[in-house]
Amino acid sequence: MTTARKVLLVLGLILGVPLLALAALVVAISIDEAPPFDDDLRVARLDIPDDQNAFTYFQQAIEKLDLPKDDEPAMDSPAPPPKVKPLPGEEPAPDAPPPNRNQRWADLRRGDVEWDQPIADEVLRRNEAALALWEKSLDVPHYQTPLPERYTYDIQLPCCWPHLAIANVVGIRSRDRARRGDHEGAFDDALRLARFGQQVETGRGVLVEYLVGLTIKGMGTCLIREQVKTCTLPSSRLRHYAAELARYPCVGQGLVDAWRVEYACQVSAIEEMASGDMDFTGIGSAEPKRHLGPAERLLWRAGRSPFFKPNRTRRMFAETMRKMVEDAPKRYNEIRHIDSDERPLNPVMAVLRGNAIGEMIYRLLMPALRGVHHLKCQTNVQVAATRTLLAMKAYKLDKGRLPETLEQLVPEYLDAVPIDDFDGKRLRYNAAKKIIYSVGKDLEDNGGTTKQEFIDARLKERGFDPKDADPGQLRNIEDEYPWEAADPAFAIEF
Repeated sequence: MTTARKVLLVLGLILGVPLLALAALVVAISIDEAPPFDDDLRVARLDIPDDQNAFTYFQQAIEKLDLPKDDEPAMDSPAPPPKVKPLPGEEPAPDAPPPNRNQRWADLRRGDVEWDQPIADEVLRRNEAALALWEKSLDVPHYQTPLPERYTYDIQLPCCWPHLAIANVVGIRSRDRARRGDHEGAFDDALRLARFGQQVETGRGVLVEYLVGLTIKGMGTCLIREQVKTCTLPSSRLRHYAAELARYPCVGQGLVDAWRVEYACQVSAIEEMASGDMDFTGIGSAEPKRHLGPAERLLWRAGRSPFFKPNRTRRMFAETMRKMVEDAPKRYNEIRHIDSDERPLNPVMAVLRGNAIGEMIYRLLMPALRGVHHLKCQTNVQVAATRTLLAMKAYKLDKGRLPETLEQLVPEYLDAVPIDDFDGKRLRYNAAKKIIYSVGKDLEDNGGTTKQEFIDARLKERGFDPKDADPGQLRNIEDEYPWEAADPAFAIEF
């Protein structure tokens, strides 16, 4: 072989081997893996006849729902003044029209104004039929939300708004009854909200519906804590409500089902991305029918990219969801906190792994799921603290004083001291500060934090003197209490 041929052969090897290696790498990263095993993540559904499903009557209730709308004129009666003096720039203009019915209803729901009896009377009158059907739904043993015919990335949840709308009407009715001296009726409504929240939590719906259930249950327990301060119910009724409320903990199975439905949504979105048929309109089309945001456009284009592997992406979600399901029944201190990789995504390594788009989608979606277990524990603590406050009020009515320890409430007022769902130990009581408290997500017992202690500490952290704080600063900080405190606490105000 001549020298020239040897040189050409060497050059060919030098150039050819990397090209062959590159070609082999491209082929390797372009091959997706087999679909993962995920039978254990399938949604378990019950075969319930419509007339035995509470959701049937709830649907009938929302069809009767009649709330104020923006196009309804203002009422003849004057609007009440705001509860807090408006800040400069928040005051309405001197010639501004009076608030319409919808604005007054929204202000009353949020608690932004003093009690607005005319709008409360009107809304309750207009919704008598809806509330009667809703109460009927509470007596039906099974509640199961129908799943959408098709999961989409842009999934619509038409029943979430009515859930909260009915809960708001019931909350106003409870407060109205309390103002009229019907404390038993007020407490019954609050307890109905806790039961309704339990139904929604365990209704085998999408994750957002589970969270709506937690919110509604929180509304019910909040009403009880608000009204126990001044109620005139006898000790026996307070003990009854404490026992009834024990029936509505946030059970693990509700969250298990919600995670499984969430996984079904993720799988459906992955499959639609792979087919190029993402439905952003509710119609179903390979071309978007409206303006898409950056995240939506990324998803719509993902299925056409060689760096999107549907099965690999599905496996990542399945592995995480399996851990979520395993952790759902556990207390906060027992769970393995699911965190996506906090380090910036290395685009070169992601491309070499062959699923850069899938990894990006995973990172976009998973962080939003981290706080769900925390919210479940918060709601359980609210239920536990509310039961404890009811028992303490009953104890004080009977003994003329508060107990020195929570153990003194057992067994006459409570079957056992309620558990703190954050660390699995008994709920705490600081007699000197007159608070019931939880250790919170840091799992450290700091003796409990009163609202005023929290406000003062927050103002000092931000460089403000508590004596000179303006209403706006105080409002923002008050909204953070109690769950941003080191030890979330509930005041004993009776």
